[in-house]
Amino acid sequence: MEKLTTIFLTSVTGLLMTFNVAVAQNNNIQTHISYQVNMGPVYPINGDNYQIMGKVTFNDETNALEDISFDVPLNSFNGQNAGYLAWVANSWNNPNMEFTSNSIMDKGDGKLIIKGDLKLRRRFSSIKINMERRDIDNKIVLEGDFTLNTNDFFIVPPSNTLVPTWIPFRLTLVFDKPSKNDKQISLY
Repeated sequence: MEKLTTIFLTSVTGLLMTFNVAVAQNNNIQTHISYQVNMGPVYPINGDNYQIMGKVTFNDETNALEDISFDVPLNSFNGQNAGYLAWVANSWNNPNMEFTSNSIMDKGDGKLIIKGDLKLRRRFSSIKINMERRDIDNKIVLEGDFTLNTNDFFIVPPSNTLVPTWIPFRLTLVFDKPSKNDKQISLY
């Protein structure tokens, strides 16, 4: 029987809250997701979010990544005009952006292609995340990018002057390496 290890990631920041984020030692790499829009009703538009919650599953014997998912609260992006994404996604009724992987292809040298479903505005769209895995000290760092096609999430595509067709995202997930006895690890 194949053994799997699942790691949970939770990052929390904010006023009067504790600030606990997994950080890779010596490199100051933090778990976060960011986006930047180069056009729209206001400019510039960019946002960073450190409240991303994620989970990865590794094969204990091969150390291969087998599953990944993450959940991002849309109202928690910080930056210039960062509420834009919450407005586009109608976050009053749809507060989170969620991703769940369907397949993970290892291209070698730590390069991964992760395909899965992204949920936004109560609609799903297939996306591809180009990701790179690096093991630094006792951390597993996954860095990647993907592009959100906004037309996939509207019944009638919105005006390009209000919502661009493509929104690029950058993603970094930092996990503690599990010990041999750990089945699941939660980060807070």
